[in-house]
Amino acid sequence: MPKTRKLRKVRKRQGKKSRKPDVANYIFKGMNRDQLIVPRRFRAMPPSLVTNLVYMDTQHSPLNNAGSTFASIRFRPSSAFDVDPTLGGTSMPGFNEIAGIYGRYRMLSFKAHVIATNLEDFPVNFIVFASNFDLGNNYSQVQSMFGNSFARYKYLSPKGGMDRATIRTPWWKTEHIVGTDAVNVDTDFSATISSSPVNNTYINVGLWTGNSTALVSGVGMQIVLTAQYRFYENFHLVTQPDPPEMHPELESKTEVVELKETLDLLVKKVSAL
Repeated sequence: MPKTRKLRKVRKRQGKKSRKPDVANYIFKGMNRDQLIVPRRFRAMPPSLVTNLVYMDTQHSPLNNAGSTFASIRFRPSSAFDVDPTLGGTSMPGFNEIAGIYGRYRMLSFKAHVIATNLEDFPVNFIVFASNFDLGNNYSQVQSMFGNSFARYKYLSPKGGMDRATIRTPWWKTEHIVGTDAVNVDTDFSATISSSPVNNTYINVGLWTGNSTALVSGVGMQIVLTAQYRFYENFHLVTQPDPPEMHPELESKTEVVELKETLDLLVKKVSAL
């Protein structure tokens, strides 16, 4: 019996255990978990946002410059507004949605995943490299870029052999390509949501036969660009007052003002007595 009484006392002291909040149910609602509930004490959108955007391209496949010994194409991941200057109007998927919230963007780093398939009957040198200036398409000195410290390249066998290769670049930061940390504060390396930066960073995809053999069919190519951007100048942090007609309750009442002035005058007279 004493043991039983002691246990009862302990149970009374402990009381009912509080249940842990269902965090998953609090953050997500619905079976698809596609909605995020933000408590009112938190700001819905932060002053700046860092996110990755991905761009995939096969429009330039096969990469070819028939009759020449070289061919190349360039992209500019620093411009989320227009990644492919050759085609134009090629913004990063998801860019337009974020652009509705923020006013400016700046690229922080990028990487590339390139798949190549040789369509020629002879071997071809395939290369992917970065640059801080625009080399244009079909750069005639593409063979000199094999010594570029930011170059990744493969030797593709003739069609039907070991004619396929995948090149994956590491994450390249803008300051590494340009050679200065000023790119993180210089406005020329950023842009408004409706334009490209003044100074861009490029990634080039090229090929070279390695001899006097001219290209005929080129190389099949797919490139997937992943770039990290910082969006800032949140539109929703810059608020303007509503026009007066939207709040008639705030309009000044002349009769109320006159009554208050009369009462103040009477108070002063009474105080002077």
